[in-house]
Amino acid sequence: ETMNLNGLIRDDPTGVREARLAPRQRSNTSWFILLASLLFLPGHPVLQAQGVGDLRALSGTLETLSESVSLTVVQIFATGYRTGQGVVPSSGDLVARQRGSGSGVILDASGYVVTNAHVVANASQIVVELPLTDREANGQSVLQPRGHTVKAQVVGVDRETDLAVLKLQVDRALPYLQLGDSEALQPGQLVTAFGS
Repeated sequence: ETMNLNGLIRDDPTGVREARLAPRQRSNTSWFILLASLLFLPGHPVLQAQGVGDLRALSGTLETLSESVSLTVVQIFATGYRTGQGVVPSSGDLVARQRGSGSGVILDASGYVVTNAHVVANASQIVVELPLTDREANGQSVLQPRGHTVKAQVVGVDRETDLAVLKLQVDRALPYLQLGDSEALQPGQLVTAFGS
């Protein structure tokens, strides 16, 4: 049975649920959330066929993957100045302080990081927080910074793809991730994203 958007939420004989969405809610995000909720409801045939054990194994794999990349994901803090907004009543409003933050991934042991270009746009100072190893984090306060901070500079920007490359000022080799080949990805293939 196909999805009927004129009806209310209901089950058909195969266990597939249907839903009616208001026109203003029909977006790619809404469709994705609807599809995800339909496929992963308890008692759905996919879950019955695959078994809960498979989902636990997948969850364990994702947890292991997250642990293995955790030392390569960094937090980026950028500060700079931008022109003031609107009518300028005083000289203090000519320039406004701008702050940005985001995450990035270390791509080279010598400290090259890729991040979003908008995070470091117009930055006059960039500070990157490197994550602590488990040994370093033992007993660390949750209220204090969670890693070592180093300065960085922008060495490349591609505004079309919103990517920037930073060079960290480090004196030691860093753990890093290698870029994959996006051309090798297949439709429907599971991918993960780390950072903020």
